[in-house]
Amino acid sequence: MDKTSIYYQQVSLLIRMLPVVATEPAFALKGGLQTRHRLENDHDKSEE
Repeated sequence: MDKTSIYYQQVSLLIRMLPVVATEPAFALKGGLQTRHRLENDHDKSEE
């Protein structure tokens, strides 16, 4: 496992922040490229 990769660093930060986030009454997580790709595919399928 490459601990210098950006993916590893982002997941590590997320895990460290979970206790802080858990204290919030409302929380939303914005998706990245994968979420946008999925939404675009879902939208394309709905137009068929």
